[in-house]
Amino acid sequence: MTKLSRNWFPQWSGDDKEVLYEVQGWPTNMVVDLGSRTCTCRFWQLTGMPCMHAIAAIQDKNDKRPEEYCHDWLTMDAYRRTYCFNVNPIKGQDLWEKTGSPAPVPPPVKIKPGRPTLNRRKDKDEQPVSSKTRMKRKYNPIRCLYCGEVGHNRRTCKVKKQEEASEQARLMQLQLAVVAAPANANDKHAPNGTPIDPVTQDPTNPPAATSNAPTEMIIDQSEGVPVTQESQPLSDKVRARPPKLHVKKGKTTIPASPQPAAATTIPISAETIKGTSSATAKKLASFMTFVPTPGFKHPKKKDNDV
Repeated sequence: MTKLSRNWFPQWSGDDKEVLYEVQGWPTNMVVDLGSRTCTCRFWQLTGMPCMHAIAAIQDKNDKRPEEYCHDWLTMDAYRRTYCFNVNPIKGQDLWEKTGSPAPVPPPVKIKPGRPTLNRRKDKDEQPVSSKTRMKRKYNPIRCLYCGEVGHNRRTCKVKKQEEASEQARLMQLQLAVVAAPANANDKHAPNGTPIDPVTQDPTNPPAATSNAPTEMIIDQSEGVPVTQESQPLSDKVRARPPKLHVKKGKTTIPASPQPAAATTIPISAETIKGTSSATAKKLASFMTFVPTPGFKHPKKKDNDV
């Protein structure tokens, strides 16, 4: 209550006995009477202990401690007066006097749905009881198997990542050194400027001056040796790439009739073509034919048809 009284500000009302206070705070103001030990919140009257509003007024008056404003029932003197005499013993229930009044019956027990709880509800301050069949709520701290530090595992270890990065950089430097060694050996020259052979470490002859004129190579083949693939000219070996096959995917359709009608050609005479010359009419008559649709069926003749 003393901690909560810090948010309230008492204001003396100006009486002669200095017992009436208006305590201002949130959400409203309270009226405290230290003489009658009452407060608007009625906490002081019900419990016998001063509330936060009364403690703020007591500290402003500064004549007594808040504990001195408590009721006499809550003091140690009242506790000692309660237990100053001895407690009388009680005889057993079998020796009680029989009366005509009905015996007291315990209240009915209403069974709750679900499995009944075996353990009682524990307070927040109680420590969990250790058990062999239950896991602890508080687990051991995580320890890294690589560096041995607490707080992370091997997968997220920073020391391991740094060492792997340094090892990878060292391997890359070794690879660059191995590649650069043959290149440096090819660049060696003798004192007179002649290049040195990297295998025999002897100066080699400089290459002859090349000219832009094309060189011709003559290959003689005996009559008994057949021409092989290696001896064939380059133009015969290089061939054009075969065309790519285009495959059309689709569902196969079954014709309406298992035996489609044969395509019959009906020549068109030149007389039917009007407005054209005789030569054009003859040419058109030679290739213009009527091809019926595959699977076409003529309509059935009815009896009424003549």
